[in-house]
Amino acid sequence: MAGALGHATLLSLPWVLDRLPAEIAAAADGDPLTKVPSAQAAGLIR
Repeated sequence: MAGALGHATLLSLPWVLDRLPAEIAAAADGDPLTKVPSAQAAGLIR
């Protein structure tokens, strides 16, 4: 996800915009045990 945002092209932006709402919803659901897929893929969580 970070790569697609960092290389903002006509192909990458729609990809990010399709996935970003679910990522934000998971991050903001109030449950600290919820694993956000992009954070897990980036190795930010265990």
